[in-house]
Amino acid sequence: TAEVRFASSQACIIDLLLEQLPDAQFDKAVAAARRRLSGFSRVELRPQPAGFKGELRDYQTHGLGWLEFLKDFGFGGILADDMGLGKTVQLLAHIQDCRNRDRKKGRLPWLIVAPKSLVFNWAREAQRFTPSLKVVEYTGSQRRDLSEVLSKADIVLTTYGALRTDATQLHKLRWEAVVLDEAQAIKNGASIGAKAARLVGSSAARRIALTGTPIENSLTDLWSIMEFLNPGMLGTASAFKDVSRISPQTSDQDESSLIRRVVKPFILRRTKQVVAKELPERSEQTIRCELAGEQKVLYESILKHYRESLLGDKGKITRGGVAKNQFHVLEALLRLRQAACHPGLIEPKDLPVAGSAPAAKSKSAPKPPPKPAPKRGSKSEPAPEAASSKISTMLDMLDEILAERHNVIIFSQFTSLLAIVRASLNQRAIAHEYLDGQTPLHERAKAVDRFQQADEKGPRVFVVSLKAGGVGLNLTAADYVFILDPWWNPAAEAQAIDRAHRIGQTRKVMAYRFITAGTVEDRIQELQATKRALATAIMGDDAPADGPLASLTKDELTYLLS
Repeated sequence: TAEVRFASSQACIIDLLLEQLPDAQFDKAVAAARRRLSGFSRVELRPQPAGFKGELRDYQTHGLGWLEFLKDFGFGGILADDMGLGKTVQLLAHIQDCRNRDRKKGRLPWLIVAPKSLVFNWAREAQRFTPSLKVVEYTGSQRRDLSEVLSKADIVLTTYGALRTDATQLHKLRWEAVVLDEAQAIKNGASIGAKAARLVGSSAARRIALTGTPIENSLTDLWSIMEFLNPGMLGTASAFKDVSRISPQTSDQDESSLIRRVVKPFILRRTKQVVAKELPERSEQTIRCELAGEQKVLYESILKHYRESLLGDKGKITRGGVAKNQFHVLEALLRLRQAACHPGLIEPKDLPVAGSAPAAKSKSAPKPPPKPAPKRGSKSEPAPEAASSKISTMLDMLDEILAERHNVIIFSQFTSLLAIVRASLNQRAIAHEYLDGQTPLHERAKAVDRFQQADEKGPRVFVVSLKAGGVGLNLTAADYVFILDPWWNPAAEAQAIDRAHRIGQTRKVMAYRFITAGTVEDRIQELQATKRALATAIMGDDAPADGPLASLTKDELTYLLS
């Protein structure tokens, strides 16, 4: 007879394998684990804990029951509800519940790691819903010695940057639990951030992840988060990567089915359509803008350059393949995306070499990026939207929407494009708030408050960088969302739209995606549909697309550059 040893975190895999091996023998520990796992389907609602200020919905009390299930089994899990369904509130209620039952002296604090832009939101929500819990922030350049406050803290808030920098110090401390908010931040299992999370997590009795997109780019994202939660549960990264390449369109579906069954107990995902039917309708529309004038000449010259340098007879891809030239592929796609948005995003030094594109000083060359936006109401600079049909179209729509007294969020991944938008808003004397990665934490909270409380004289436009404000923020004052530069992963767009379409919204939300027709933006949108199948097979719903370069073929690149 052969013996196979498993880690305790692989209990689900053992259970699934033993279903197929009725004659296999196992010890009492395995038998006990199997009996407990069989009760997963009977997770029950857990009552709202004393001291929690608010009213939990039924699905949220079910979330408390699921978190209690994880606690009883000693497993980590992903609370993966749709954005806007209150993952923060459910976690705070669970912490309050645990604190109510554990009043012993010297109890350990919870460490919550969040993007920098969301720390203020966590502090505010904790004060609102769990005011009896003491919250300590461990952020910024003035981070203090935590050993002095740990004995009194219930929750310690920190950022992913602090986690990476101070992983060794945080690892030396003991935690009741380590929680990763927007856990897709550790999607790259080989990154310093993911390694830091695993190191600090090993100092905690429990580990929990919050994210509406556990598979943001590829299925290896899921492996990285699960490795933090339950080390060893999905095997090695390389083995999991091999399994995740299997296509659900082929006959080899057993592996993907196995992954789905293994992770199901540890991922709780509810959609708005199922548990928040009272939310108002949400609609999405793509606005197609046409290239014209100098922008069209610029785009076509850049396209010609990269088509020849990458796919020509002596091109880099022709000679070395996509995998070995990912940097050059990314550069090409970035320049084409920029040109499709606004010529001002491309500096003269980034133009292709003479002969394959307009020279930096030719009439077709774009002007340098605009100077910082002037003060509101300034009339001293030319209208920057004139060079881009996309920005011109967006501003025309904005004027009409504001005239009807609606509020709008404008998202872009390019802060340089947001600077152009702000310059145009200033010329129109349109009051607006602004947030990007450089906005100080205390200013973020003030900007959100001003927009959320907008009155007849307040700002009706919020200009936000997708990276800094695409997750976590509650911006229900807006009922229109503009996405200026779509990219590979529809998850990022969905997260952005959900800043407005979430619990608390009372009006229909309209989302507009601006695409420059006939450009790489158009091609990317068409390819997205072919990248979803495997993630859908694992998650069982509309999971995000696969990563942009993880499986990009030469034929697909040729199509993008067509």
